[in-house]
Amino acid sequence: MKNRISLFSLIVVSCVCVLLTNIYADHPNIADQSDYILTDSHVEKTEEESNAIPENSVLNLIPENAIGIIYCPSLSELNKRINDGVAEMAPQVGQQPEILASILSESFGAGFESLAELEQIGLDLDNDFAIFFTSFAPVAVAATVHLTDPDAIMEVIRTEAQGSEPTEYKGETYFSSEGDGSFAILGNTLAFTQHAKDCVSIIDVSKGEQNAITANPDYTVFLNQIAQGTDQLAAYFDLGTILAPHIETIMEDMNSAVDGMESDPATMSAVPMMESMFGTFAELIRDLESVSATLQIQGTDVQLAPFLKFKDEGKIQDTLKELMPDELAIMNDLPNGGFLFGGFEGDALSLYKWSMDWLLALPSEDEEQSQDLKKITEEIQEMYKALGSEQGFSVNFRDSLIPDVLVIYDLEDEDKVKTYYDERFLDNLSKMMQIMKETMGEIPQLTIYDGGYVGNPIMHNEVEIKTIVFPNFGVAFQDVPVEMAVLMPHEWHWSYAFSDGQLYFSLGGAEIIQRALNSKAKVVESISENVGYQNLVEKLGKENNLLFGISPIAAIKSFVALASKADPNAAAEMQMMAGMIMGVPENYSIGISAKVRDGGVGAKLHIAVGDYKQLVQTFMMFSAMGQMQ
Repeated sequence: MKNRISLFSLIVVSCVCVLLTNIYADHPNIADQSDYILTDSHVEKTEEESNAIPENSVLNLIPENAIGIIYCPSLSELNKRINDGVAEMAPQVGQQPEILASILSESFGAGFESLAELEQIGLDLDNDFAIFFTSFAPVAVAATVHLTDPDAIMEVIRTEAQGSEPTEYKGETYFSSEGDGSFAILGNTLAFTQHAKDCVSIIDVSKGEQNAITANPDYTVFLNQIAQGTDQLAAYFDLGTILAPHIETIMEDMNSAVDGMESDPATMSAVPMMESMFGTFAELIRDLESVSATLQIQGTDVQLAPFLKFKDEGKIQDTLKELMPDELAIMNDLPNGGFLFGGFEGDALSLYKWSMDWLLALPSEDEEQSQDLKKITEEIQEMYKALGSEQGFSVNFRDSLIPDVLVIYDLEDEDKVKTYYDERFLDNLSKMMQIMKETMGEIPQLTIYDGGYVGNPIMHNEVEIKTIVFPNFGVAFQDVPVEMAVLMPHEWHWSYAFSDGQLYFSLGGAEIIQRALNSKAKVVESISENVGYQNLVEKLGKENNLLFGISPIAAIKSFVALASKADPNAAAEMQMMAGMIMGVPENYSIGISAKVRDGGVGAKLHIAVGDYKQLVQTFMMFSAMGQMQ
């Protein structure tokens, strides 16, 4: 019986917490492209749909003062989807272990191998269950779960209680076991709490004498979305309540850190910058209202969707109103082939503030230098006003470890931006570097900009491409090992061009922009024709403030080629590695999106590990061969 109750406590109190931290960390091979399409559970609900939570849901027993909840509509369904995904990834293994059961059992030292063993003691794993928190200082955790056999669980509880007398409360009975919490069976639902007072609150909720969490307006929208959605796990935490007791301590710690920097000559120059960063962070945590997240598994695709909500009266809301999402059409103009692509939609002046805070915080005791800094920031701000709200970018590795970067900007005023780049860009950059040197000291990373000059322009597709050359770029890497030195360019080229109301800017030279212009002219394939890109956009949508697509295989192939170049002695090993990954598709298997909605910022992380099925099976084959020797 002792083992039985330990299994029960394990599943009720800990399973979802362990899932959220372990499914990805310990078992990344549960995701893949599949015949299924992940759906978006966060959709608008009509008034008729506003109360979608079933009457028998365990949510109806959770007190409304809960400050956090982790919810699973069906543990058996989650278990099935995980196991199906693993079987898809490695069908040759034969009988697959239950991954979810293994995670729970290994993490807590329990002895079960399948969730069926938990069902044998009376737990109903087909219906919903929830873990909730009433305190985090100290942690107070509780859980509610459906039962198929209340009598069997009652026997386990009585055994665990070790003869202690049950407590009668409003016609219900609950048991308390020293060190193991309190238990109550309410109809076909069992409640477990670490503290007896929380068990009493659950009974009050069951009697209608205390409101359930389903009546708490901070939770209702989220819970209704989950009830009508297709997610397998969901979590919600009331950050406003959780952080409130700690905000002043956090502020004191940050002020103490700044005081320490001011007293140290080596760091005092960075104080204004840190004060600016701390001020932004303080504003952020004061405005936080809640954080939620959902997990959805379809076939071998996995999608994690966190959402950060801010207080309606906070300053953050003013910024969010300027960042309403739109379709990221500019990504269609990117050339195909980068291991990373992305798009951004947002107010250009907000972007200016975020990106230039460090510059505005630079101290200067020299009056002429202060005037230069003021003039530079004013000119940059005017340039940002002329930018459009949309940007697209791609990143790739070519001949060195310094990646090639292409950024395409939509423009509101092309003439103003062109004038700035042609007449002020390099001069302002040189002055900024000089101010930083005087503020932070002579460091190699700043000397790479010394001696920058404008090279000879070229024409391509009737578009002029100008290049700024930094001849001292290699100085920053003069102390690196010889093997690394051959992978570092001696010069660094920044190029830019204007065409059809867009600014093309590259770190890596004019060739990158030439490819982009060819892509725009349909001379070469654009990223919009890439099947992997199309699949990712279908999953995450294009109406976002931010969208990234990553192809790890493309990056690995580039690094393998560079490693062979750096160390000829490793060519054989690199050739073997190249052979293993040669047939693996360079799909954008990882996607990240974010958008402003409903008073907060919602994000999605989409992983299609099934793109690596061939690679996983190859490694498993080599592993099996090694064990046979």
